Amino acid sequence: PPDERPGKEARKVKTFVIGDLHGRRTQLRRLLEMIPRDPARDTVVLVGDLVDRGAEIPGAVEEVIALRREHAERVICLRGNHEQMLLDFVDGGNTLWLHAAVGSERTIEQYIGERPRVRSERDLQDLHRRFTASLPRAQDDEAAALTAFAREQGGGIDDRHHLAADQSDTEHV
Repeated sequence: PPDERPGKEARKVKTFVIGDLHGRRTQLRRLLEMIPRDPARDTVVLVGDLVDRGAEIPGAVEEVIALRREHAERVICLRGNHEQMLLDFVDGGNTLWLHAAVGSERTIEQYIGERPRVRSERDLQDLHRRFTASLPRAQDDEAAALTAFAREQGGGIDDRHHLAADQSDTEHV
């Protein structure tokens, strides 16, 4: 609500939309410093694809979790296709996430400490077991589990378009 005291100028509430971080924690931090955002009033919407490809995937996830803890009402996370593919792999062993074009090898490497190699069904089962075991548990203090984070994110592409269309002062960064 605008400040209606005499001499006070009404300030619009802003919504900033950030997408496709792909594990780039440093870029997220820089973006948040650059945008003219009032954390108490303005909203940040992360439209998914926080994982895969980047050099700081666990850190990027931890950064977003911390941001959500600090400003739960003002930070919205939507699940992207990369988080959905990760969940499909963890929950049912769906191998689409392992396709080279996705970039999941960077996520796997950063969580298990080595590049994944899958040459047989046994390798796949071993990778699935090791990756799932490497994820921090949701109750750990250091960070919530990557899968718990991905599951917490709601919505799909239709929700994203609806959300952006309803914001009169939305900035895409």
